[in-house]
Amino acid sequence: MSSETPRTRILIVDDNDRVRDGMAMRIRISSESYEVEGVRTADEAFQELNEKSYDVVLCDLVLPGELDGAAITREIVEKHPGVRVVVFSGYESGERKVQVLKAGAFSYLAKPINYEELLHAIQTINSIRRTERFERSFRTLAKISHQLQTSLDFDLLAERVVHGATALGFVRARLYIYESEHKSLVGKVALGAREGFNFTGYEVPFRLNDPVIDAIFQADRPMVWNRDKILETFGIDDTEPWMTDLALHDTTWIDLPLIAGKSRVGTLAVDHGAGSRPHYDREDLEILDVFAGMAAKALKNSQTYQKEALVNASLGSILRDAPDAVITTNLQGIVTFVSPSGHRVTGHRPEKMLGQPAAKFYTDENGEKDAGIRFANQLMQDLRDGEGTISNRRALLTSPTGGPPRLVSISASLLRNDDGEAIGTMGILKELGALEAQSEQYRDVLEGFGYGTLLLGKNGNIRFINRKAARLIQMSREEADGRAFFDLVLPNQQQTLRLSFDEVIAVGDEKRVDISVVRQDGSRMAVNAKLTPIKSPTGVGGVAVAFSDKSELMALIQSGRLMALGQMVAGVAHEVNNPLNNMLVSVRELAARFERVESSQLKDDTEVFDKLKKKAGQYLEMAERNGLRIQGIVEQLRDFAKPSTFALVASPINRVVEDALGFFRTRFHNHNIVLVTELAEDLPQVSVDTNRLQQVFVNLIVNAEEAMETQPEKVLTVSTRAADGGDVEVLVTDNGSGIPEEIIDVIFDPFFTTKSPTKGTGLGLSISKSIMDMHEGTIRASRGPGGRGTTFTLRFKAAA
Repeated sequence: MSSETPRTRILIVDDNDRVRDGMAMRIRISSESYEVEGVRTADEAFQELNEKSYDVVLCDLVLPGELDGAAITREIVEKHPGVRVVVFSGYESGERKVQVLKAGAFSYLAKPINYEELLHAIQTINSIRRTERFERSFRTLAKISHQLQTSLDFDLLAERVVHGATALGFVRARLYIYESEHKSLVGKVALGAREGFNFTGYEVPFRLNDPVIDAIFQADRPMVWNRDKILETFGIDDTEPWMTDLALHDTTWIDLPLIAGKSRVGTLAVDHGAGSRPHYDREDLEILDVFAGMAAKALKNSQTYQKEALVNASLGSILRDAPDAVITTNLQGIVTFVSPSGHRVTGHRPEKMLGQPAAKFYTDENGEKDAGIRFANQLMQDLRDGEGTISNRRALLTSPTGGPPRLVSISASLLRNDDGEAIGTMGILKELGALEAQSEQYRDVLEGFGYGTLLLGKNGNIRFINRKAARLIQMSREEADGRAFFDLVLPNQQQTLRLSFDEVIAVGDEKRVDISVVRQDGSRMAVNAKLTPIKSPTGVGGVAVAFSDKSELMALIQSGRLMALGQMVAGVAHEVNNPLNNMLVSVRELAARFERVESSQLKDDTEVFDKLKKKAGQYLEMAERNGLRIQGIVEQLRDFAKPSTFALVASPINRVVEDALGFFRTRFHNHNIVLVTELAEDLPQVSVDTNRLQQVFVNLIVNAEEAMETQPEKVLTVSTRAADGGDVEVLVTDNGSGIPEEIIDVIFDPFFTTKSPTKGTGLGLSISKSIMDMHEGTIRASRGPGGRGTTFTLRFKAAA
């Protein structure tokens, strides 16, 4: 139902039937994704473009009528700006070629047609189309993300989700909410439903004897469906009632499962209108998959918020007679709930504690001013560094009347949502005299911040596995308990993993390893695992393993590469144009000299001929040099755009930096940006994937350029230097407005951006950090020199 390659519609304009049909046949043979039509005249071409959608027009320079290839190109570019034009001709006139290119043609080819060159031009056009499409889509996604983050009202968010689907280019959208109690999907909001149909409350039940419903609405990824696909998959020929209700008989639609963590929120169905049978390609599903994740997260947060409101309303009555005080805070340490017994245990009235920093109520024996802040910060740090719990921590509480402090015992844990994300803390406070002989131990479920997480004992056996890790490995918690972690990886990797594990235990430092986990069904999953020591006062007691599926990370990075590619296109156009002009001037001057000698009386003069031959060699050498330069630029751009495996190679960091800056030098000149490079000499080489590292530099340079837009003098400084321990650092500094201190720690979070929704997606820095993690390096942001602008510091280990 979907294709790895998007459909490309091509129109050939040539009055020679043999040439036109032959070209169409060669193009169709080269790829099944190319749909080719042909016409004879310019008028027929214009009529075809007005009636149908095309991506590429291949046009002969000379056609019957008054319009030539340049005029046809000019009109197509003006009236159909999304169409790329390639002109071909048997005339070798450089002037005609320049006219056609100035008119807006993408390329000019000589007859007889070199089909490798023609197919390469079509492939290049497709690459640019994909880049432009991703850039438009991610700008739209950033705007939608902003809208979904500004409300917790479920009904409003449901409306915004459906409208977000139409903003991505779909005509109809239907949002169903999953009702777990009745095991059904209930209609919430719809756009484009047929007139008179009441979608709200429309219920599609899960039926055990209905494989269609089970397959469509219990999928965990976007799926493309229509009636033919259902017939082909399930052999069901009769009309499904819900297909009749929703007018889906002649429609191809996409179902997006809305899953937040392990919770199914609902399903979003989108299509291009009743009776539409469009082709959906891989890019459609990738963009919609990102959108579905955003929508599911926003709706789930709203549901969680509503549940928490109900819980807080009932906690008071549940804990009314509890002997201990129960106090909750958010992650900023602000008190959000106090049980009725809080007054008896703490001495403070609950209503006076709500909304106040918890640190305000702690003190020490000396009553020092900042003692409460230090204690609260240490408490939070210990919760994060440990297993999410602390037990029987002695504390002194201030007295509301100024009397002596009150001694209590605190047991606390991190509060987490259904996805395992920390959202606050819960503390149980006991009067110290009321403690029983055996202290209570509290442990909350460690769910990891979005990563698969394992806790291993010193022998490497699994003591805990969170939900995401269980899903990725395809193993239940019962099956994983006590299992040796080394047995889950490929046999030839077990010894390497064991050595890394032993080093973490012995030294107490983190390590990263690339391994392949063997799932229960025998399939393999490539992961990058971070091994972190679990420390205690007596030493390292075990190892925490955090990992994620590499394929998910690589898909995100490739999307970022395509967005970065769009930022580079303008600079590359100038870089290609300059040597191209030099080549044209050289060849024209050489031809003119031969023509002048041929028409003069000196054509038989040996001395004149020798001088001309020498000059011809110089011009041809210049043309070859510029041609090689163009070839290098195009190959560099092509290599940057295409997906590739991650491979580290020992390279000079200065060369990687200079290659990245090369894409932007013309752009710096046009935007009045002064580039200062301070590249240290004799630096050790670093192990890098130069292609992906260039993506990091492109993201940082583009951000710096945008940050300096309002500055009268724009200065970008890029420097390299040696660092402690033999490491190497790269610094990118701008003199823009700078990053506020309060957000500097969250700028690397996905979809976080300070730009307007139309300018930023919030993915650039997140992807850059992921790439640096893959290099076992670091990236951090700080204020620039003198507190002005921003400095990004990238740190790499020297190559072994």
